[in-house]
Amino acid sequence: MDQATVAALLKLAAALKPELIFWFLVVLIGTPFGLVVVIMLFWWLNERRASELMRIYREDVTKVTRYYEENVKLVEALLKIANGFQDTVVLNTQTTQRMVDVCLTNQFCPNARLPK
Repeated sequence: MDQATVAALLKLAAALKPELIFWFLVVLIGTPFGLVVVIMLFWWLNERRASELMRIYREDVTKVTRYYEENVKLVEALLKIANGFQDTVVLNTQTTQRMVDVCLTNQFCPNARLPK
């Protein structure tokens, strides 16, 4: 309904007596057609509420999807850092092992020579 129609209906309802409106609704609901109208009204209200809930759900799922996509980017960046760090750890381990080997096989210092 557009605004002009609603305004016209409200003006008409304001002009009618409340008792007349009450009896009109009683008769309308009491007839089979009135029952169908009431069922259709409840169905329409339910569908409107359900569509609003689906819109909210769709927005929430979109947000969650964005969070997952951003997490994937973070994990990929972390993997790059981890690969670089792995290379550093391997090089440090090799250097430390060479230092241990030099210390154990140092035959130039008289105090560190292994007894024969």
